[in-house]
Amino acid sequence: MPKKIQRQTGSAHIVIIIILIIAIVGALGFVAWNNFFKSSKSNTNDSNSVSKVQPQKAKSEILRLSDGDMNKYVNYENKFEFLFPKEIFAPNKCEAFNTRNDTYGNKVPSELYYGASDGAVPMTVLENVDEYIIAPTRTVVQLSPKGSNEQGYIYTSCEVQPVTLDLIKDFNKDTYGVKNAAFDQKSFIVKDASSESKASDATRIIFNDTKGKAVWTQDPNEKDRLVGVFQYDTTVERSGGIAYKLWYYPVQNKVVFFALGQSLFFQYPDGSNQYYNPVDSFVFTK
Repeated sequence: MPKKIQRQTGSAHIVIIIILIIAIVGALGFVAWNNFFKSSKSNTNDSNSVSKVQPQKAKSEILRLSDGDMNKYVNYENKFEFLFPKEIFAPNKCEAFNTRNDTYGNKVPSELYYGASDGAVPMTVLENVDEYIIAPTRTVVQLSPKGSNEQGYIYTSCEVQPVTLDLIKDFNKDTYGVKNAAFDQKSFIVKDASSESKASDATRIIFNDTKGKAVWTQDPNEKDRLVGVFQYDTTVERSGGIAYKLWYYPVQNKVVFFALGQSLFFQYPDGSNQYYNPVDSFVFTK
């Protein structure tokens, strides 16, 4: 009898051990499956959250047009656009010269100096708060003057530099005699104005005259546009003046200013020029 009971007890131990092993394996499997499920769900949620983030649309863009001589600047934020030349005839290469033009336009020998030769230069649009500057992508900067002749300073070096806002600001100061650069640029100024009085306030800033005022009349060619003439403060003496376009758009609540003067131009191989004035192409979009 004792031997039989011992065998039964040993068998029971084996069964219990097998059940424990199965339980442990099952528990570990459940834990692993549960962790995998949570990780997979987390990754799915992360993927969904990433897909919900939409890329921001650029506030403006230059469209490279395949046909014609123009590219298009589009401002999506303020909803306007204009055309500008793909390239113009402008300073594009630094060269050494040993002749100059005398007062009669004749070439005469000169001390060696460095300056610019002209050629085709690509154009771009630079943004400066509410000013949009049509400018060449590069220009020639004359450096290190050591004296002067009838035509001005004799610069002993020069280099091609990209046209940037900093370069434009620098040459708006009086730098002649230290360095020199000449390049064509045109600017649109577009300011917010919720009423005609606000539009006049904006023009005072543009014309730098706190006591002047703008007088608005309906544009006969554009029903949604008023044409402005700025009347300067008469108590201050002024010399000269500028030709300009000044518009107020009541629907868009915008004042637009554009200084005229010499237009940007192309020069063709036969030497003829084609002038272009960007103001003609400015429009607000829907």
